[in-house]
Amino acid sequence: MQTIYSWLTGDDLNYYSTESSKMVRRFNRNTKKIFALHATCAVFLDLSKAFDTVDHSVLLWKLEHYYGIRGLPLQLFENYLQRREQYTVVNKCRSQTQQINCGLPQGSILSPLLFSLYVNDLPKVSNFNTTLFADDTCLILANKNIDILEKMVDQEINKVDSWMRHNKLSLNYSKTVYMIFNSDKKQSSPFKVQIGSHLINRVNSTKYLGMHLDNKLNWDTYISKLESKLSCYSGILYRIREYLSTNELKMIYFGLAYSHLQYAIGALGSATKTSLHRLNTIHNKIIKTISWSSFRCHVTPVYSQLNLLKLEDIHN
Repeated sequence: MQTIYSWLTGDDLNYYSTESSKMVRRFNRNTKKIFALHATCAVFLDLSKAFDTVDHSVLLWKLEHYYGIRGLPLQLFENYLQRREQYTVVNKCRSQTQQINCGLPQGSILSPLLFSLYVNDLPKVSNFNTTLFADDTCLILANKNIDILEKMVDQEINKVDSWMRHNKLSLNYSKTVYMIFNSDKKQSSPFKVQIGSHLINRVNSTKYLGMHLDNKLNWDTYISKLESKLSCYSGILYRIREYLSTNELKMIYFGLAYSHLQYAIGALGSATKTSLHRLNTIHNKIIKTISWSSFRCHVTPVYSQLNLLKLEDIHN
């Protein structure tokens, strides 16, 4: 399974998380393309009950024909998926038992892997630069001319929609959105993305894999959200610090604040100095709260005393 998943993503799961393998590296790598080609469209797909609509017969066919899983291993997957039954109880009245022909078991560690195998051929059906991570999908296309880009996106997005319907997956058109990254401020041509008869909403920022992306790729929206969270955690630590030891406060810091700072830390390399200063200020405040230090004291010795990393050291 590890080999299959590594082959699917092109990365080793022991070394790459969602942020490094899928989003930050992809978007940072495309930043140069955006400014070189002037206009880039990113479509963020939202699937309706993605795991619940996986067709068992289609999945088993792909396991056999795409990945060479045959014989007893294929029978193992077949027994795992099929012959599951369910019923509904309303006001102590129970319905008849029905067999489930689609969907992956919730809570199973196999389900995300099986879904990745199910959708892994999606990038082949269009010219989009496609990013897949479980049911989170981003489609990227770029061109020097924004009018040509609109025609390209319209043509390619309908290929994706056709693939979805053939694989019995449903797009949530109201939650599917797109963004235009455009380095040429003079280009103000209207841009429209339509899937079938559904007009897709254009946004200036959206949440993807836990990150708030904006159409300028300066990460200001993400940092503002993160600053708000850290400010809340700072208040929590301040109120409880008199009841806990320093080591216990550090454990809470790692669970609440540090985990957010570390996630997608690579994105902060292209953030504005103003945004980073705001983030650094609230981080310093948290560290001083843990150590009971004066808020006017020099913070570097405090980091050394607590054996913690500064924000720039976390990034490096």
